[in-house]
Amino acid sequence: MIEFNADYFDGRSAARRAVRVRASDTHLHVSGEDVEVAYRIQETTVNTPLARLQRVLTLPDGSELHTSDQAAIDALFGDRLPIATGLARLESRWSRALIALGAVALCTWAFMVFGVPLVARPLAALVPAGMERTVGREALASLDGTLCNPSTLAARDIEHLRRLLDRVLAGLDEVPDITLEARECKAIGANALALPGGTVIVTDALVGLDMSDEALSAVLAHEVGHVYRQHAMRMTVQTSLGALLIATVMGDAAAITSLAYTLPTALLNSGYSRTMEIEADEFAYERMRAAGLSPAALGDALEALMKSRTWGERTGEEKDENRDEKRDEKRDGEKGVGKANASGWTDYLSSHPAVEERIRRARSGG
Repeated sequence: MIEFNADYFDGRSAARRAVRVRASDTHLHVSGEDVEVAYRIQETTVNTPLARLQRVLTLPDGSELHTSDQAAIDALFGDRLPIATGLARLESRWSRALIALGAVALCTWAFMVFGVPLVARPLAALVPAGMERTVGREALASLDGTLCNPSTLAARDIEHLRRLLDRVLAGLDEVPDITLEARECKAIGANALALPGGTVIVTDALVGLDMSDEALSAVLAHEVGHVYRQHAMRMTVQTSLGALLIATVMGDAAAITSLAYTLPTALLNSGYSRTMEIEADEFAYERMRAAGLSPAALGDALEALMKSRTWGERTGEEKDENRDEKRDEKRDGEKGVGKANASGWTDYLSSHPAVEERIRRARSGG
């Protein structure tokens, strides 16, 4: 027979009475001062175990038994809550709790690294085009409010970029709806990036590089490749799934609600995966050949970016010029993001051997 001590509350007052509980095959027998009752075990409910907190038995008439005898309650009701009972045992010992915590962390990491990218592709394909354009517009508005200013390029330069873009798009089946935007983004430097919904941003600094029209065309073709393969939307889905997973594991719903505000920065700082960059490169090679241009121009573009002062550390001259400048909060924010390396072409150049391999591949004809 299982026996344990408990505090009895009759449900009508806050009075607590010390009692002794004995369990038969079918009933709980409660004995104590002015208490002598019996209840069917099948009609008694028990709370979920949680570390060393007291267990609460709710009796059929609304009265309760509170006890710290975990072993007795597990013996009586453990078959009703097998998973919860097992978790409580893990929580009761630090070594087991740490192993469980490590297992959760490992599974979370594995899903973030392997699972999220795997499911992001089919999920991105299910996003309606209108919603994707809305996400892109909001991301562009956020960039305009933080990192970028209106372009200072002459109208003829922007129109020239559009003609280069039209040339690499010519003859493409299922031409994506591309919107070309030029911006002055000092924090990003010489760069081009694609947003969800088909917006391609080219920075003034990129146009200012010593780069041929063929090389600029290759840059544009590469970014169209990101649009065509829905890379930006896949990154958005990955960011959303990551926030959802973190919110689930950590219990932080704010991680999801703040996503709309952090998405542009996340897209900039995380960068595309190498697989996505290779896919965009291969698309660029195809479009360059179709336009009668050399795929080697992509290698020229990469080399020009590697040599540009906007990639890597600032020069000493720039540091001296900036030392005495007073920046407002917006410029401080831009500087912080700039140090983190924006995605697109700056992040694409984050590894010298990888860049050199891509240059060799482009110059060998893709």
